[in-house]
Amino acid sequence: MKISNVRKCGIGIGNVLMLVVTGCSSPESSGNTNSDLVATRVQPTVATFQQAPTVHLAAPVNKETPVYVQVMPQGECKFSATAKRMFANDRGIIQFTINPMLERTVTQHLLCEAAGAVPTTYPLEITGTSDATLISASRARMATLDLSMPGSLRPPLTGDPMLYTQTELLSRGYGMRPDPFKHPAPYAKWLNAARQGGINVAPRTIMGDRSNGTAPIYYNGGDGQGGWSGAVDTESGNHFNDAEIQFDVPKVFAEGFPNCFNHSSASTWAGIGENPVWQSGVEEDTYTESCVQDSNYQAFYQLAPTDSYGVNVPNITIRDGDDVSAHVWICDPTVDYIDTTPSNPNATFCYEFFNFTDNNAEQFGTRGSAYNKCCFGSGEAIQEWDDSGQNDYAQFNAFSTNYTNLIDYSGNECSIGSQDIFTTTVWEIGSSSHTIGGACLAGSNGTCNNNPSLADNAVRFWWNSHQ
Repeated sequence: MKISNVRKCGIGIGNVLMLVVTGCSSPESSGNTNSDLVATRVQPTVATFQQAPTVHLAAPVNKETPVYVQVMPQGECKFSATAKRMFANDRGIIQFTINPMLERTVTQHLLCEAAGAVPTTYPLEITGTSDATLISASRARMATLDLSMPGSLRPPLTGDPMLYTQTELLSRGYGMRPDPFKHPAPYAKWLNAARQGGINVAPRTIMGDRSNGTAPIYYNGGDGQGGWSGAVDTESGNHFNDAEIQFDVPKVFAEGFPNCFNHSSASTWAGIGENPVWQSGVEEDTYTESCVQDSNYQAFYQLAPTDSYGVNVPNITIRDGDDVSAHVWICDPTVDYIDTTPSNPNATFCYEFFNFTDNNAEQFGTRGSAYNKCCFGSGEAIQEWDDSGQNDYAQFNAFSTNYTNLIDYSGNECSIGSQDIFTTTVWEIGSSSHTIGGACLAGSNGTCNNNPSLADNAVRFWWNSHQ
């Protein structure tokens, strides 16, 4: 991703040059890692859809409610021919949120396909209501589905955590151990998760629908008013091999009532490079039909231009508000997965995704050789519009990164909370339907400030207004 109009190791918002990418690889896996997995789009064997029994859902008006629907295993579902796909896990559970805008009952149709299965329509009868009994009964019917996450149980880590190699920790599903001296807070968070145990997510990925454009997109009609906000390090002459972001997944919104038909999207990710770009994070998608908003959050990684679209990780459940971590780096699997450079013949694209909120679910994997790949001139932690502008840029609520770290080839680190190198800017971002928004350092009281002398520990993103 090419960045303009940003300061060295700063935060802000700017214009992006987005890329169309092509190609994918075949699925293969081993152990509890996801090694170079990219599943291609499903090819249904039956041309017509059968209809499943109606699913009855009740939810309060103007409040997001998590929904779990049983479809076929590994199903690929969407609400219309033009909507983006949502992916069921290996047990056939698909998760999203609904937000009725009116007190009434409407029916939406979830269209699902899976390889070797009969394409099926799942009618969803959605009632917006204040009736607590109806809402409670709806939640009770979904309770067992909420607990269904494919994978293997990971026992609590025992003994001295510093005696394990990173290879041992990754192979057992505990994730990369942060340096306890350089990054004591992330280390403490990792150790707490490791001591609790959790779930090693079943390794499966699927090529998604979201991609970036081939030319600069000038949101709001002018260069320098681009569709992203976040933290970027473009230190002159340096190249980057490691980027990590920990954040609470932002709640996204489509256009609201009286506009009852809309599709909006965004994504939050950490990444390195310009071409290729190696990134991982959360795709946020929201679709409104018949005055009911459906929102979906999916973990992804993407190596552009190798991957045509973001590659989704369907067995990790993501909800708005979840505390997650996305980490990409150029690793050497033969030397404890340490950071390395593309000049190393063993250089490999590594990624890791962690959901601290939901069962400490973890997935680690690789995405092919990074040997002789060039060039990785930036490290980034970004919230942005995707889809080449095909849909609106989703409005999202204020949220903060809990930790961001960008590392260059020399081992120099640019971390949120490093008071000497971060600056603050607020510019106009988004599409023509949005007005002022941006990013800033968040003070200890949770508000934004412009004082770089304060040792703030978060970057805060927000929309001030939405039209």
